Amino acid sequence: MKRVLAWIAIVVMCAVVVITCITGVTGSKYFFGMLFMCMIVPVLLWAMMFFAGLFKRRGEELAEEQKKDTIHGTEDEIKENAASDEKKD
Repeated sequence: MKRVLAWIAIVVMCAVVVITCITGVTGSKYFFGMLFMCMIVPVLLWAMMFFAGLFKRRGEELAEEQKKDTIHGTEDEIKENAASDEKKD
């Protein structure tokens, strides 16, 4: 999946550069808009990849924490269980 998205990003950036060159040569009124896109598209793609990685890491941390809590219980549950065990004895 990552490779497909990487190729899509490469194709989009190349298309923006080619269209910018074409609009520059032809003197189109869209040249400055495409020039702006040449700067913004890579920044947006980088930001999307950055936040996707950040959210993925955070999700993995939460899953690991949930797994640990499920196996061992929360700290309060552990203390309550220890206290109830002491009362039984």
